[in-house]
Amino acid sequence: MAKRLGLSKSGVFSRIGSREALQKAVIEEYDRRFMQDVFVPAMREPRGLPRLNAIVRLWLQRTRDVEVRTGCIYCAGAFEFDDRDGPLRDLLLDGIRRWRSALQRTIIQAIDAGHLSPTPTPTSSCSSGRPVRRADARGAFPA
Repeated sequence: MAKRLGLSKSGVFSRIGSREALQKAVIEEYDRRFMQDVFVPAMREPRGLPRLNAIVRLWLQRTRDVEVRTGCIYCAGAFEFDDRDGPLRDLLLDGIRRWRSALQRTIIQAIDAGHLSPTPTPTSSCSSGRPVRRADARGAFPA
């Protein structure tokens, strides 16, 4: 970062305060951009399947256009902070929980609107390989 800004490392830290403050600022900016790129435009779509489709489409688009170059902070943070307690881990977990919660709400809305079946089929599964059921969408996904 110092090189990109044309500053010394101490020059960066004098403006930020500490390494942890810099990491916190990066995580917060990532969350802001993720919301801006994925959720803000998707919320313009009607509730239910149109909104869920928009979220997934925009998420994949962001993965292709941004994260393939920069990486996903949520994934990298999961590896970096999985065994460390502290404010950075809490901040990362909060972002991941908000993301999962928004997906859960959108799935529930799609079920309630009749766009998705509340009964799982052999082809309806989430990334864990388990069937997606309304009970799964209403509860917390495994962390």
